Amino acid sequence: MSLTQQEGLYFTSTTGISGQQVVASIGAAVQADEAALFSTLTGCTQSDVVLSQLAAPSTPTITQGGTAGSTNYSYVVGDLSNNGVSPSSAGSTTTGNATLTSTNYNTISFPATPGHTYVVYRSASSGTPSGLGAIGTLNVPLTAVAGATVSLNDTGQTATNTFVPTANSTGGAVFPGPVFSEVLAGLSVALGSLATVGAGSITAAMLLSGMIVRSGTQSAAFTDTLVSAAAIVAALGGPKCAVNTQIDFDVRNTCATYTETIAVPSSITSATGNTLTIATANQKQFKLVITNVTPGSEAATLYSRGAASAY
Repeated sequence: MSLTQQEGLYFTSTTGISGQQVVASIGAAVQADEAALFSTLTGCTQSDVVLSQLAAPSTPTITQGGTAGSTNYSYVVGDLSNNGVSPSSAGSTTTGNATLTSTNYNTISFPATPGHTYVVYRSASSGTPSGLGAIGTLNVPLTAVAGATVSLNDTGQTATNTFVPTANSTGGAVFPGPVFSEVLAGLSVALGSLATVGAGSITAAMLLSGMIVRSGTQSAAFTDTLVSAAAIVAALGGPKCAVNTQIDFDVRNTCATYTETIAVPSSITSATGNTLTIATANQKQFKLVITNVTPGSEAATLYSRGAASAY
């Protein structure tokens, strides 16, 4: 895969640029880079990035160098990826020399893609050597002409193993996306808002907003309870969420008369030494750390950050 696009961000304005405009511009640029980076893949949209299988190389052409004969040989070309190989159909000859040497050899030729790595396999032999498997590797430079023919000579190399691929084992990897621009989503999330009279529930969306503004007319001290760890893990992408994922958030108690207390469900542990009360007209910082993402056993630990600080 060749990357030739370079991205530059230029902001020009006589009236200034709002933070929202910057976020939108950066988001659009990152999505464009993502599209350029994965231009050879299937699917680079606002959904998932799916690594498609490499196309099978063209069937190689087999010709003779030196003295031809009447011996059968066949060869397969494999295009390598990080997770497999895409094999061609076998190319064959019936006019190979009975014994392959540096002077009497078979030339395996095929059109190649710049930047790709190919392995040539001897897949059948009625002569000498008779061993089957990989006999050589060709690394095609990025500067090569697309579709230009490359070749390798079988001069009687010893096959490195007996494996000859018959099925395409490349591709199949899915990266939930957008891979890069997803991280920018949190930059434009609205503040969490909770206005329940009396006890309330703090949802996963509120936590992920980074700031929960607690309002509402209260007649006594009140308690707000975090949603379950399972709901938080689900909001973080379920299978995409990893142990030790951290969420930093503030809770702002706008009530000028009554104290707010943060409570946790059974799936969330309150760390030793936590202060979970928020004084009137005060704000407190918290950190939630995911400790288990196993379905049905999701868990997290809540930490308070020091004493309440006036806002």
